[in-house]
Amino acid sequence: MTARPRDTWTDADLVLAGNLARAYADMETLQESIERDGMLIEGKINPACDLLDKMTRRALATGRQLMVATIATVGKAQDIHKGAALERGARQHEDDDLIPTLGTLQ
Repeated sequence: MTARPRDTWTDADLVLAGNLARAYADMETLQESIERDGMLIEGKINPACDLLDKMTRRALATGRQLMVATIATVGKAQDIHKGAALERGARQHEDDDLIPTLGTLQ
């Protein structure tokens, strides 16, 4: 939800975000099942593996639809270095209480 400004979320986006959250919860449950039961059950692939694959694909597609993927939230790779340079410059100002410094994090 913090991947986009609050005022850009439509009602339809919120429904999709809810579905995405449920998908993540289901994926976690499936992963726990695979860890508990193993990837093979009686010599066959654990059905949870296929379900996890489908849920992962669905979650990725929903994330793209909501535009919360990396490119949508941080920008293209060639633009990221500009933001990193700005961040490094901002961290040089130790008198700025909005940006934590190493000394304030310890």
